[in-house]
Amino acid sequence: MYKRLGLLILLLLVGSIASALAYDGVYFDHDPEELKQRYANDESEFIEVNGVTIHFRDQGAGPTLLLLHGVNASLHTWDGWAQALADDFRVISLDLPGHGLTGPDPQRRYTWQETADLVVAFADQLELDQFHLAGNSRGGAIAWHLALDYPDRVHKLILLDSAGLPFEDPVPLALQLQMMPVAKDIASIVTPKWLVRDSVDSVYGNPTGIESSIYQRYHDLLLNQGNRRAASEIMQQTFEQDFRHERLSEINHPTLILWGENDQWIRLKYGERMHALMPNSTFKIYQGIGHVPMEEIPQQTAQDVLQFLKI
Repeated sequence: MYKRLGLLILLLLVGSIASALAYDGVYFDHDPEELKQRYANDESEFIEVNGVTIHFRDQGAGPTLLLLHGVNASLHTWDGWAQALADDFRVISLDLPGHGLTGPDPQRRYTWQETADLVVAFADQLELDQFHLAGNSRGGAIAWHLALDYPDRVHKLILLDSAGLPFEDPVPLALQLQMMPVAKDIASIVTPKWLVRDSVDSVYGNPTGIESSIYQRYHDLLLNQGNRRAASEIMQQTFEQDFRHERLSEINHPTLILWGENDQWIRLKYGERMHALMPNSTFKIYQGIGHVPMEEIPQQTAQDVLQFLKI
């Protein structure tokens, strides 16, 4: 079965390359300064942390809520939350290394624990002693690793379709391609827009309402200098690292676990298992929603978070 799956992936990869060459799929890295002109705004700030220049936004006032996005995403995925919660909280979102306008980490530190360490160093520079912490997908795994290793820094924890449990299901195709050694170099120049569009569609429960500007943003920021190569390294390091899911029971922070019923990337059963492992967790399922509930239904999820944080 695995040989057949490998052959299928190889055929799809060859087909992707052929399609890219035929249908405008070859793109060289974009100039970071040009991307800043397009995707930074008045709230955007840049700060150097342990050799990485991090792009972040700091909005609102009140208790701090720190937001960590998922793989191949950016801080823009939290725009709806920032707008909905800034009246009650100081909302800080950042582009994690290898993503968005931050770009790659020169030292290639991409494991969940290494990224959690970097986020703590970022919080130190902003003089954030304690904060609420939310993470989606890979950002969720980073968030709960941070809560595990730095328990005094986190007040309440919010996990949305979080990674961190060993996978039993096939990894999504887009991530499988990034993990293949031969694909690493190819993916650094071949990034068809249709492949990005299909990937974005797959994380929504209902992709019919996605605006064309969202597809364009995902594609443009993936093409930021070094991000595509970093994406491959992130996926390789993810599955080479030690999974520490057996220690989830040690996290006693009040935790809200939110999950899209129709998540095709990290299925609902993983959310149910995470809830069962975490002693102080509350679990909420969104019917018909996919892998990025904070992006697909920002107002509803923000209201649920507001209620949780104000208890």
